[in-house]
Amino acid sequence: MTLFWIFVAFFCLHEGWETFLEILNQRYIKKNQDNIPELFQSTITLPNYKKSIAYSLEKSRFGLMSSWTGSVFLWIFLLSGDFGVLDERLAMHFSGLSLSVAYCLAVTFIFTLIKMPFSIYSQFVIEEKYGFNRTTAAIFIIDLLKSLVLSLALGVPLLYLVFWLYQVAGSSWWIWAFATLFGFQFVIAAVYPTLLAPIFNKFTPLGEGTLKEKIESLAQKSVSKCQGFLRSTDPNAPPTQMLILPAWEKCAALFFSTLSLNNSLNPKSFPCSATKWDTTNSNMFKNK
Repeated sequence: MTLFWIFVAFFCLHEGWETFLEILNQRYIKKNQDNIPELFQSTITLPNYKKSIAYSLEKSRFGLMSSWTGSVFLWIFLLSGDFGVLDERLAMHFSGLSLSVAYCLAVTFIFTLIKMPFSIYSQFVIEEKYGFNRTTAAIFIIDLLKSLVLSLALGVPLLYLVFWLYQVAGSSWWIWAFATLFGFQFVIAAVYPTLLAPIFNKFTPLGEGTLKEKIESLAQKSVSKCQGFLRSTDPNAPPTQMLILPAWEKCAALFFSTLSLNNSLNPKSFPCSATKWDTTNSNMFKNK
């Protein structure tokens, strides 16, 4: 029982702190909603700036609502004993490692369903309201199916490995599990630009212009543009910022195409720094 209350305390502390920081950020945004930062005064009008403020605030409030809804359902399942019922039902069909993996997948599926209405509202109502949405129902469903297949392909073997380590590694199982998860995340980060990102987005070489010249002078690397505008024109949508991911001797700079539709973004409006890599491959992305 003591462990339960420790869990409750840490859970409330975490959720409360996250909420406090989000509200603090909202207050700061509202405080500066009439003052365009000096760096962007020559590149954005006051109406567009206020529109971005309104969008950021609405997304932030909606994010809090989504987070707390998930927390409410978590506690409903915990206190009602539904997690135990789920385990008993799955035990009728699975055993051993398969039972543990099936349980994790079932819980993930349940909470994905809970969050689904929020994802749909965010994409097709909030994004649409501010003119950012370009995702169709078909693209949304296809992305969802791709995510499902990818999660199963990568997640199921990983779960089997972690639960197997729990069985065979004794009291030090968590060290081996941590090393496994750390290694998995490193590999995913390394292969993301070349193997995973193209599954969801089309990549084309960045067109000639001052933007490409400035970036190449920093990174000495051919750069590709992500066709993210097919889903959203939100300039804050990932991967908006320059994302340079090491892949052994390779690196890639990915840009959301909403940043570079004219390929001549004013360098003064794009403050960034980069580490120079000596690379052996200057054509990491091809047209899909």
